[in-house]
Amino acid sequence: MTADVAADLLGTDCVTDTPQVMLEARALLTQGMVRTQGRDFERALVCLSQAVELLSALSDSLFRRRASGESVTDVSAIALEALKIAIAQGYYYRGCTLCQMACYAQAIADFSYLISQFSPSAAQGFLPLESHWLMAKRAEIYIHRGNAYRRLNQYSQALEDLNQAVEHSRGSAQSYGCRGLLQLDGNAFEEAIADFDQALLLHPTFAQGYLWRGFARLRRGEPDLAVADLTRAIAAIPTCAEAYNHRGVAFFLLGCLADARADFDQAIRIRCDFAEAYNNRGNLRQLVGDCVGAIADYDRAIALKPLLAELYFNRAAAGSTTPVAGSVADVAWESQLSNAAADYDAIAGLPLNDPAFYRRRAGVRSQRAAQLADYEAAVADYSTALALAPSAWAYYQRGRARLVLGEVVQAQADFDRAIVRSPDYGLPYCDRSVLRFGAHDLIGALSDANQAILLTKGTQQAAQVLKETYATRCLTHFCLGDPKHALEDFERLVDCFARS
Repeated sequence: MTADVAADLLGTDCVTDTPQVMLEARALLTQGMVRTQGRDFERALVCLSQAVELLSALSDSLFRRRASGESVTDVSAIALEALKIAIAQGYYYRGCTLCQMACYAQAIADFSYLISQFSPSAAQGFLPLESHWLMAKRAEIYIHRGNAYRRLNQYSQALEDLNQAVEHSRGSAQSYGCRGLLQLDGNAFEEAIADFDQALLLHPTFAQGYLWRGFARLRRGEPDLAVADLTRAIAAIPTCAEAYNHRGVAFFLLGCLADARADFDQAIRIRCDFAEAYNNRGNLRQLVGDCVGAIADYDRAIALKPLLAELYFNRAAAGSTTPVAGSVADVAWESQLSNAAADYDAIAGLPLNDPAFYRRRAGVRSQRAAQLADYEAAVADYSTALALAPSAWAYYQRGRARLVLGEVVQAQADFDRAIVRSPDYGLPYCDRSVLRFGAHDLIGALSDANQAILLTKGTQQAAQVLKETYATRCLTHFCLGDPKHALEDFERLVDCFARS
């Protein structure tokens, strides 16, 4: 019997070959379940759908006979119960298969049908619902539908289902664990860890519970506790790549870089397609100065997940790191900067509204600028970043790019805005003092130079700022008729060059 026969049965008022239909449907159910276990989901879905069609047609026919007053005594009570169970199994296993195929909306429809059968009115009067196989699966059905809602980011529906699962399972480890994962998605760390605690109390050897709680503790900023949980998860499931990856992150946060590297390596050995592990190992390599190795890891991660903007960010950051000075290194750096710019251009094609992206791309464009068009592009990126999230740093950097373009008035306006937003930010004072000196605003130039020296002293930018600012202040003192202070600044400037 085929699906075409099942379609014919849907329009039939009487099915005389009930045992044959049941045998065919049971065979299809068995094939579907076996294929699902073998991860042959496409063919499993065909088998399970055919079984559901056959069984539903048979059930409709028997129900119509009963409703019309016709006797159905030729069908035993045992057969009726078997029919109800088979229909429920068809919807249940098809829903599970659809979840494996990430067809969550269709899976929800199957589980919703099953949940609708929990009401006494849906029992069709054949047998008491309490004796039905479906009742034993009640908690699991709520778990599956709750997880499907979670995958679709429908938080409230998922939480309602998982609460039902906890209630109807009388508190199974799986129901608490799944609800904990949902709480974790919503950054409700306390509630998530409480659910994982309860799951592990009920089932102390529940390895996934340790994995999930370890991840929750990592997210809550407790890497030491996360390491303990993830180590227990690894002991129970030595092939769990996720546990190694999460523990690697925890070790990384604790400063145990050798242990972190070992865990990332192991996660990749277990799963060669684990993009997150490649990304994390790339971050570690970049931290220790192995930018070539970092870029190789980011390359692999991007090949696996080409739509994840974070990976391009990280590779671009590694590519724009200044190498050791030297002609060969300088050529390599030019190539790295070009690749970094290409990465930022790639990110621009992804769904993104992140001001940090535009600031970083503008910075790379400014670093590698070989023509005015590069500075114009940098100004455009800084402008976009400022529209999304104004900051003193971005105003300052846009001002610097505008100076190269000869937009002196706009550049000074940007330095003014940077100083208004952050009066203790020393760099804009340095550049504004040069502009004020050039505009013959000697008092303003002197004031800005003094502020630049005061605010940048002892910072990483001090060496560069002091040279520029002492030079400007020296000339300003001279123009103001103060040769004594001009000479002092000149001597300071000579000393700066001697020490650099």
